[in-house]
Amino acid sequence: MPSITIALESIRDDQREKYWHHVNGRVRMGKSEAKGSKSLMGMKPFVKKVVGINSNGGIVKENIPGKKSFTDSNIIGSRGVFYHFVLDEQHCYQIRYQTSRRRAETIYAAVKYGELHQVDESLAWEYARRLLCNEPLA
Repeated sequence: MPSITIALESIRDDQREKYWHHVNGRVRMGKSEAKGSKSLMGMKPFVKKVVGINSNGGIVKENIPGKKSFTDSNIIGSRGVFYHFVLDEQHCYQIRYQTSRRRAETIYAAVKYGELHQVDESLAWEYARRLLCNEPLA
């Protein structure tokens, strides 16, 4: 099966890394700097593959590891740091990407015919149901 690679920018990756080291006691940050950096922690880009349905009827997702690239980044790493993810054909994914320094969006998308297509959550749930019931995927 063919696969595609997507690149998601990690805006303010430098502050996210610095805060992570602050939490682990490796770096000291001031109160205001730590407070501002804490809000960035939940904004890291990710890709999760839809793999089924849990006992509560929710969608079960599997984390896809991304490869971090500093090739196009500025000198401090606040812009241009990208995570590259490999997505397989005929699978559904949950994708979070940053739109600005303070906003991130989460979408569902499917790879079909070598292209990434955005789908709504109901289609992702239907995909997970078909996986559970061993029905053919369209």
